[in-house]
Amino acid sequence: MKKTLVMLLSAAMILSLAVPAAASETATEGETYEFNCGLVVGENSAPAEGLRTFADLVYEKSGGRIQITPVYDNLLGTNNDLPQIVASGSAQMAVSNTAGLSTFLPDYGVFDLPYMVTDEEKAEAVLDGEAGRAMLDKLEAIGLHGLTFFRNGFRDVETANKEVHSPEDMKGLKLRTLDSEVMLDIFNTLGCASVAMNWPEVYSSLQTGVIDAQENPIDAITNNSMWDVDPYCTKTHHTYAVLCFYMTDELWQSMSPVDQEILTQAALEAVQYEREISKADAEKGYELFKENGGTVIEVEDYTPWVEATQPVYDHFAANYDQDFIAAMRGE
Repeated sequence: MKKTLVMLLSAAMILSLAVPAAASETATEGETYEFNCGLVVGENSAPAEGLRTFADLVYEKSGGRIQITPVYDNLLGTNNDLPQIVASGSAQMAVSNTAGLSTFLPDYGVFDLPYMVTDEEKAEAVLDGEAGRAMLDKLEAIGLHGLTFFRNGFRDVETANKEVHSPEDMKGLKLRTLDSEVMLDIFNTLGCASVAMNWPEVYSSLQTGVIDAQENPIDAITNNSMWDVDPYCTKTHHTYAVLCFYMTDELWQSMSPVDQEILTQAALEAVQYEREISKADAEKGYELFKENGGTVIEVEDYTPWVEATQPVYDHFAANYDQDFIAAMRGE
């Protein structure tokens, strides 16, 4: 109770400061700003390092006029909360997952399609190109301006009580996933009893047996010592996860072209650094998982997994931009 009260008071203090220092409807090149940026991940994660790099670059490029303060671990809001919080201007920036955005912008459900991405380099090129920019521009419809897509990595299945070697082994698992219609359907189709759950609840739910499996990129697993409660990790790589970095569109529109360019260029530089860290962390993460007593199960042939989830892909893919899907698939 005491810890919860401290967190709530901290959040209230942060939100009370979440106002541009001298913002106006027609910001000049000399305007000064103080932005808060909410993250759904911890300060030791690659996205957090990417955000700190972004903040340093912006501070340098603006001569100290634009200052950005990261706020980690869902303190400003969860994946489902942050889009509304930022759109309203209560916070100015956020890094959150695409599943939360899909609640308000269904087009973002495309990122949850199973096995859409198999070639990461091609996917990154798409995200950094015109197709990625077009996807970011869709955020304007819900009051946001997209800056870039951080890497979160390929998602794997982690289990508490048994190893998973095939789709058949998924049957009967009580599995936590994201609050996404596509993701829930993926695991229901595999025979799980899937449930949407915010990340802060997952560890205790595994401890108490409310769930006995969950799915996440390895970085999230190692940063939270999840091997203690789900010691089996199967490299299913069922989706390629990105985190969307966005800000309040009304605030963006009020900024000068010079300041807009500062933010744009800093985002382009920071995301390259963040992706390098994320990939390195993933490689180290599997080894760290094993060093702490966990078991990592390799998937030699993804064909059975692709075939088992194909009905989900076929059902949802028709709802999304076919050119974007083809580009992400490397077609």
